[in-house]
Amino acid sequence: LLGLIAANTGPLESGAELSKTSALDAASFLSKEDYFLERGYGTFVETWGQEVLPHVVLGAQVTKVDYSRADQVTVETKRGERFEARKVLMTVSTGVLASSDERNRIAFVPELPADKRDAIKSLPMGTLNKVVLQFKNDAGICGPTGKRLVNAWVLYDGPGSDDMAFVFRPLNAPLVVAFFGGDRGKALEQQGKDAMVETAMSALVTMCGKAMRDDLEVTAATRWGDNPYTFG
Repeated sequence: LLGLIAANTGPLESGAELSKTSALDAASFLSKEDYFLERGYGTFVETWGQEVLPHVVLGAQVTKVDYSRADQVTVETKRGERFEARKVLMTVSTGVLASSDERNRIAFVPELPADKRDAIKSLPMGTLNKVVLQFKNDAGICGPTGKRLVNAWVLYDGPGSDDMAFVFRPLNAPLVVAFFGGDRGKALEQQGKDAMVETAMSALVTMCGKAMRDDLEVTAATRWGDNPYTFG
């Protein structure tokens, strides 16, 4: 039980083991309802930003930020575009800012000062990956209690460190979403999609019975640690 609590508080809540997370930050964490968006975040952002979209450049990967002048910042993109402004607000992840990967590295001119580099290094990205499974036939039960669970979060107390979380039928959709966090999430990601899927499926079979393996098919699996636009 203590291991399950530690997993929920650390890897499944913060994306990292308890030994790597801040107790002060955890104490100030505000937790309310977790909401899924029926059509996804992309649709949400596009709809919410209808008025500004004509003035926004999308799909332009930034490669360089030159702030050497006191009154002007110049931003260059991979497509060769240049944008000039008085200020630039950087919203990329600390994973990207700390990366030396040439696929997405952003060069700063001059180089960022040491205090900012130290701050970026001290706030690394966590890992929380998901496997999304869809019911082929949504008439049956899908919960460890033998009931038809809807919008239900379930913590799985697996052997050793095999703890994970599931949400059954979010928004009453015929889906089960499995969550892996922290070091285990990283390890499964490195092993590949098949390992992630099999780990989730095995836990569901243990909780709900062998029929679950035939009732579910894989629709998606995230690999946030390998995503060049987030690295976590």
